[in-house]
Amino acid sequence: MPLCSADPYYWEFFRFRSVGYSSYAAPQEQGEERVDQDVESITGTFGDACRECAVQEVCPGTYRTAFEYFGDEIVRPYPVVEEDG
Repeated sequence: MPLCSADPYYWEFFRFRSVGYSSYAAPQEQGEERVDQDVESITGTFGDACRECAVQEVCPGTYRTAFEYFGDEIVRPYPVVEEDG
C-alpha cells in the first residue's frame, strides 16, 4: 500500500522502503503458508506519478500488477515543495 493511500497519521504503521521486504507469507486453502522470497521485485513505486512524488524514496509502493491493471490512477503523489532561498 503506497503512503499516499493513507493519512500521514498512520504512516508509523507502514514498513518504509528503506527497511524493505525480504519475503511475503500468503495463507493457502489448506491452512498452510506459502512464502515468496524477494518481494522487492514485485512491490514498489512503479508508476510515472510515483517518480514525481515527494515521498517516493521511502514509500513501499504496491504490487507491480496493481500498476499494470489500474495505472497511475491508484496513487496520488505528494508534490515536491521547493524551498525558498
